[in-house]
Amino acid sequence: MSARFTPPAVPVAETSFRDGMRLEYRLTYADMLLFAAAHQFFSPLLQLMFLGLAALIAGSGGDNATSTAFAACGWYAGLWLAQFALIAAFLVSRKNRTHLTTHAIEVSDRSLYEATRYNESHFFWPGVIKAVSRPGFVAVYVAQHTAHVIPDRAFASPEQRSEFLAVVRRKIAGAA
Repeated sequence: MSARFTPPAVPVAETSFRDGMRLEYRLTYADMLLFAAAHQFFSPLLQLMFLGLAALIAGSGGDNATSTAFAACGWYAGLWLAQFALIAAFLVSRKNRTHLTTHAIEVSDRSLYEATRYNESHFFWPGVIKAVSRPGFVAVYVAQHTAHVIPDRAFASPEQRSEFLAVVRRKIAGAA
């Protein structure tokens, strides 16, 4: 039962990416925590909600503008810390085993291919929303709140990471 899983190879006929290029990596709890926190932090709706709530709570405390501003900043930071703690607790679930496993990603002219020991999927370029670069990882969004998280350690070099992002973004733009 301890046999090493090797996701099946996908035939990559014509690809702009270097032939035979394949990313394989193990996604960890820390990777998912970093992605979830960054994904939520970059959400304009959540930012507005936390800013508004912090201002409302702090504004109800007194007339001094300086103390109100400091209180609002404190509440804002506290709300994000609470959100981060909730994300961390949520990700502890054993149900994440299908994410916290070895992944293989390949880019072809037709699709983004992803495989784990639990699934095998092709995401055709018209259905891929965006590829973003964040400190520590690259995320390729296949839905508004669903992305393939690729940690920096999956790339042989920063140049390979940049090349991957450029190719994926070209594929997405070409499919639009």
